[in-house]
Amino acid sequence: MRIEQFYPNCFSFAAEEVQVAMFLKQLGIKYSKITKDEFVTLMGILRKSDMLKFPGSKRGKGNRKKR
Repeated sequence: MRIEQFYPNCFSFAAEEVQVAMFLKQLGIKYSKITKDEFVTLMGILRKSDMLKFPGSKRGKGNRKKR
């Protein structure tokens, strides 16, 4: 199931946003109807769940040479 099917006007989605959009769809809430503040609040709540695994930022965590 692709998120673009449900939200054709939105053009870029992070993995977290896709999971949140699917969660909202199951609740009958349109992703496009929530505000940025509501999204941030919802993400904070959902990050506390053990059932939803959101990968943390991997930026700068690559293989580095040890000196």
